Amino acid sequence: MKTFIIVFSLMVYSIGFSQDTIPTILKVPASIETYESNAEFPGGQKAMMKFLASEIKYPQIAIKNNISGRVYLKFKVEKDGTISDINIARGMANCPECEQEAIRVVKSMPKWTPAVQNDQYVSSYFLLPFNFQLQ
Repeated sequence: MKTFIIVFSLMVYSIGFSQDTIPTILKVPASIETYESNAEFPGGQKAMMKFLASEIKYPQIAIKNNISGRVYLKFKVEKDGTISDINIARGMANCPECEQEAIRVVKSMPKWTPAVQNDQYVSSYFLLPFNFQLQ
């Protein structure tokens, strides 16, 4: 049986950052604001990577067909920390099952600490890459 490793990029992009930090694959309006404090997964980035590694399951059809690639999900972190408005910013045309798996995992995330602007919680968007890679 093939072994596989799911590699998550340690770079997690928040749409609230300057446009220079957003991958060129996405068109981001210049009017996007920066925040005093960006939304954060409970426990920080390291905790999120641990969560993702424990939750994601490489789709069997992708293993069988030796499919690798990246899925970028854009989602909204609401003022109360809940996740909503999950969209595929860039998908894998040859593996819709990989896209659906990434969505499933994001939907299962716990509440985040929301972004802060002017000392108030605000909704913000987040871009999260999933790198599906067989080894």
